[in-house]
Amino acid sequence: MAFISLLWGRLICLILVVLWLAGDVVCQDDMKFQFQETSPCWKERESSSGTKWAPRNAHATTIFNGVIFLTGGKSDFYEMWKNLNSIKRADVWYSITGADWVQMTLSGDFYIQNWDVMQPGTVAPWYERYGHTLDAVDLDGDGVHDFMVQIGGFTPDAMRDIWVTTDGATWSYTGDAPFSGRGWHSTVTFQGKLHVIGGSPLNSEVWRLESITQGTRPQPDTRAAYLNYTYDLAWTNLGEGAFSPRAGATVVSQTYFNTTANETMADARERMVLIGGYGGFLEGHEMYDGYRSRGDVWT
Repeated sequence: MAFISLLWGRLICLILVVLWLAGDVVCQDDMKFQFQETSPCWKERESSSGTKWAPRNAHATTIFNGVIFLTGGKSDFYEMWKNLNSIKRADVWYSITGADWVQMTLSGDFYIQNWDVMQPGTVAPWYERYGHTLDAVDLDGDGVHDFMVQIGGFTPDAMRDIWVTTDGATWSYTGDAPFSGRGWHSTVTFQGKLHVIGGSPLNSEVWRLESITQGTRPQPDTRAAYLNYTYDLAWTNLGEGAFSPRAGATVVSQTYFNTTANETMADARERMVLIGGYGGFLEGHEMYDGYRSRGDVWT
């Protein structure tokens, strides 16, 4: 009986491999195998109401206390509120399921950038942009996100402005970052703190967000909407990484242990892993070898 069970198990594995190689993919969903024509175990989510953001790329997303948030990005040409055409977006959407999306009505510090839009409205206080980042931050380590932080991007200029929100609807302008304007930079939460790495214009800088403190905003001389509070963000410059300047890299936080050194989960530690990107050492540097896509990994 054991032999029959083993044979049957191997037969199932063989069938799955054959189906994979033939182009069909078998996924397990609710403990039932189902055939799909797309990549492994992915299912396209369709809105039940038909409401969804316009097709786009180079947008920013994050998970904030279990909710998916999406901001900005680059889309096909559309008519903005100024009767001008643009490919850049300044909208905010959220979803719990990934299928049904809600566009947010936005308020905040319109006086600094989008002072001439409807306030509140569906256009954000910040300029339309792409190549920016959006991250959920849990500063006190209690497992609940306290803020979302949006950094930089292209408007088309490389920006260094930082916007903070506690709900995705109200956006506070916190001023410019201590680092230069950039887009296509990488962000990651490592040891409980947000890190910003690289970006375009090409650089290999590493910055760490230490704290976010709420304060009072002096009344600006404006007729546009603004908040009577703001946030002060404290940053530490960790210097330049040993890797070449780059943009568009991915950076993840990994908890790992080395089994070849007889380590166990009790020995696990956290590290940042930077993968690929586009760039190279700047011309004139002794290690300059041109600008191109990179296939290196750094920890």
